[in-house]
Amino acid sequence: MLGLRAAAHVFKNAKSSPACQQLASTTGLPYLQMASQHTSGAKLRTPKGFNKLLAVNIGYGVDQHGQDATEAAVRAVQNAMGSTALPGVLSMVPGGHDKVKIKCKIGVPDSKTVDVEAVKKAFYYGHVDVKCVPGGLRTHSGIIYPKSGDPESKDDVEADTSGDETDPVDSGHKARDEMFCAVASIRVGY
Repeated sequence: MLGLRAAAHVFKNAKSSPACQQLASTTGLPYLQMASQHTSGAKLRTPKGFNKLLAVNIGYGVDQHGQDATEAAVRAVQNAMGSTALPGVLSMVPGGHDKVKIKCKIGVPDSKTVDVEAVKKAFYYGHVDVKCVPGGLRTHSGIIYPKSGDPESKDDVEADTSGDETDPVDSGHKARDEMFCAVASIRVGY
């Protein structure tokens, strides 16, 4: 509550909006007012195809064994959406769940191998657009665990990973202990 009181103090002279009035009535802070675009100097940037941008979530996901870019991407979406509740957003969207638009951009190794339809299933509602781009991180887990998807090896495993920070993971051979890390940016609007 201290954060809301501080925000109220900072913005007490700003123009009030219906959303701010609703927030003020639910928090018990009648003078809570948010700065409008004109008074704060902020410029709103609405994604192409959206009337309004309502929320932005960031999440990350890891596939520690199996080198599966889709698994890492799905986990990144679940991380972003799993800790977010937006009940008020749905009341602001004309048409409710059916009209929510979601744009999801995921940076992940081997981005071309991601099953976009599997990623879309991680969302509960909305018209979802998923774009996967090269990014994220490939690194070593430090253990080869075939039961979890790592490729089996008949060769001895090189234990010296001191060059991990400078040597490319894919330096001519398939690393058997690779893990894929993905980052997702999710924009919600209508």
